Amino acid sequence: MELTISVGATRHKVTASLDATVQELMHIVEEKSEIPEHRQKLIFKGVTLTKDPDKLLSESGIKSGSKIMVVGKRYNPDEEEALNKFQSIERDVSKTGQLIADIEKHVDSILKGFMDQKHKAEAYQKIEKEILAHSHSLMKHLENIDSMTVVSDFKDARIKRKVVVDKIQKHLDKCDFALHLIDNEQK
Repeated sequence: MELTISVGATRHKVTASLDATVQELMHIVEEKSEIPEHRQKLIFKGVTLTKDPDKLLSESGIKSGSKIMVVGKRYNPDEEEALNKFQSIERDVSKTGQLIADIEKHVDSILKGFMDQKHKAEAYQKIEKEILAHSHSLMKHLENIDSMTVVSDFKDARIKRKVVVDKIQKHLDKCDFALHLIDNEQK
């Protein structure tokens, strides 16, 4: 029987035997779409076929001329490597972000008067040093990201890169704001 498989905007005509199983169709889909079987989700009339790979296509109501939607992602080891690098950077940035949040709380408590006047100068100096160290760390991450080449086809990696860069920028803005508060307080 002849079937139409839809992978995104792409349509493929495929031929399967009348007694083919879902698993056999998944193999055909992998050959046509380059989406590995374990990353596929086949849908026919709103029903996910891949839940029961041993089921016959005919048992699912599939006949010649049926249209089957394929959801899945092609495996690309280069993109996975880029994604893993961005995720690693994102974890480091999140840890740094938490440290910056702790510093913000500390600065806020000092500004609210919860510290003796005689200890403020020393505390501000220490906080300023910590903020500059975190800013430097975040800038190093930006430089690292900037040095990485991400092919335009790697949509997930490009999205992850943008998310990580945005997080870094947000944390750098917090560092700048905290330094501004400290500078204004010391004047």
